[in-house]
Amino acid sequence: MSAFDSRIAAFGRWLDEAFSGFALRGSPVALESRDAVRERFVDAAAFYADPDVRAHLFAPPPAIAPAVSHPLHLGPGEAVELRWPSTYEPLHAEYAETLGRYPEARACVARWVRHPEPRPAVILIHGWTMGFFAVDATVLRARWLYQHGLDVVHVVLPFHGQRAPLERLVPPVFPSYVRPARTTEAFAQTVTDIRALVRHLLHAGVPEVGAFGLSLGGFTGALLATAAPELSYLVAAIPFASLADLAWPEDDAAPSAMASLGLSREEFVAAFDAACPLSRAPANPDARVAIVYGEHDRMTPPDHARRLHEHFPGSRLVGFPGAHLVQRGRQVMFDAVLDVARG
Repeated sequence: MSAFDSRIAAFGRWLDEAFSGFALRGSPVALESRDAVRERFVDAAAFYADPDVRAHLFAPPPAIAPAVSHPLHLGPGEAVELRWPSTYEPLHAEYAETLGRYPEARACVARWVRHPEPRPAVILIHGWTMGFFAVDATVLRARWLYQHGLDVVHVVLPFHGQRAPLERLVPPVFPSYVRPARTTEAFAQTVTDIRALVRHLLHAGVPEVGAFGLSLGGFTGALLATAAPELSYLVAAIPFASLADLAWPEDDAAPSAMASLGLSREEFVAAFDAACPLSRAPANPDARVAIVYGEHDRMTPPDHARRLHEHFPGSRLVGFPGAHLVQRGRQVMFDAVLDVARG
């Protein structure tokens, strides 16, 4: 590695570590009682351990009939927006209350950039604090993927972008490592919403649908691949494999917000287990899967990608010489999308 490359890698590692401090190490529980926060974790672990609850979390969604609007003609192709109400029904009272407070999260929106004839489609699943079509299209190279023959479908995660509360809470209220019930069911809602869209696209004549997720989107894509047998392929780029392990790595001290609660790491992990892809089997054994990691990533360390690679039999593991935010060499992500999309 050249001296310049070494400096870029070191800067990438530093930036990742600094941003991780903002994303994960804050103390949003400071104003709550110790007992109340601890009870949330104990309650979530017990509630989602129920097999019936787990079965309903990722139940097949009903058919949707999105409203189609704002067509934008792109030469022979076009871009259209799809809107439909989420069909997800909350199981835990806390999440029902959350959706009641933030109804914007129930309003699904997607942008489908399609060719005039049927083409395989890739669903782009954005990262944390993203969910704005123009930004996501740039970061995820939507135009390049379209020019290489794929229909491109942008989705917006709950509590992000157009689905964020009107007061635009920053950081987003999902995911939260101190709200396990909200986090578990927001992931379940996300999977339900995207799976409904996958089914709609297939019904509309799209020959194959896959997903390409970045960071939080990579984790979400991996979780989707454990629930959606309709998904033909997946590229999970710089993903984490477990939110609990990301917030509280094995053998590490408890995060500052958790240190005073008296929670064991086992209790912490159990509270998030129901929405962890490592706790669920792949839904389509024939799905083509690639996991992409940054060699200098300090936000979602490469070990998370390796664990997902081991969890999805036959998957490819691809590295690039960059970090999480400074993604030097990231073209391999997009090459991987074309590779798995083409089989």
